[in-house]
Amino acid sequence: EIYVGRIELCNGFLELLTEEENRTRFKQALRRRHLLGKEPFAEDQAFYKALKTGLPPSCGNALGFDRLLALLLGESSIDSVIPFRDLV
Repeated sequence: EIYVGRIELCNGFLELLTEEENRTRFKQALRRRHLLGKEPFAEDQAFYKALKTGLPPSCGNALGFDRLLALLLGESSIDSVIPFRDLV
């Protein structure tokens, strides 16, 4: 993880590569969305198929571009830098 002050800009991750665990976590997320009254997302069957086929170990780093932009512009919140806020 990389922090600037108290703001987390990015974090590293390892990809979860097992189909079963991804399905389980997705179903848990769907249950939480249902309890919160939110619309469900469709499960990505092509993603599950790719996992079943086998993927090499993967990792990466996710940068919060909105957080970086807010920091560079001296904003105290990301709300002012998120485009299309009215559409969400």
